[in-house]
Amino acid sequence: MKQEELKKYADEVWQENRARGVETLRPQTREKLLKSASQNAPKRILELGTAEGATALSLLAYAPQSFLVTVELSEERALTARNHFEKAGVEHRVRAVYGDILDVVPALTEPFDLILLDGPKGAYYELLSPLLSLLNPKGVLFADDVLFHGYVTGETAYRSKHGAIIRSLRAFLEEAKKLNGNGYTVELLNAEDGVLILTKE
Repeated sequence: MKQEELKKYADEVWQENRARGVETLRPQTREKLLKSASQNAPKRILELGTAEGATALSLLAYAPQSFLVTVELSEERALTARNHFEKAGVEHRVRAVYGDILDVVPALTEPFDLILLDGPKGAYYELLSPLLSLLNPKGVLFADDVLFHGYVTGETAYRSKHGAIIRSLRAFLEEAKKLNGNGYTVELLNAEDGVLILTKE
């Protein structure tokens, strides 16, 4: 597909995912991410949490010179995403990895210009340090859902079953804030479910 056709197809997959309730980026968050990809033109992108491939397709469309590594734990979703990549003709620009991101990330060695963290929220804190080591200078780490339905800020009361996730996200945000001005620029957006954007200087 040509770039405009790929954008259109990515939009269609994203809208269809949202209609079916498949986990995918919310509108404002998606717009912010794609604007960053378009402006910064990343060559190598890492996506943690493929779902059915809607965001990966969008990133490939808005960063046409990029190669994307994407990781997904659900075999069924990974297969659906792979089918979308083949239909769009971008399979040669994607390395789809099926597995647990806590196992996959430590094994990665090549750096990235853009990293999208949208996997299991309870793993965010543990992943912060290894992901920063994979980030190129001027690279961006874009972490979605960091406020987790308002539970992280205490805006909304949470059930005990979410306790480990909340603690991980709070520790992740606290550690990220310490990096601001120390080789990184850190921005926390309260829109939708919260996005943290960390740029390496």
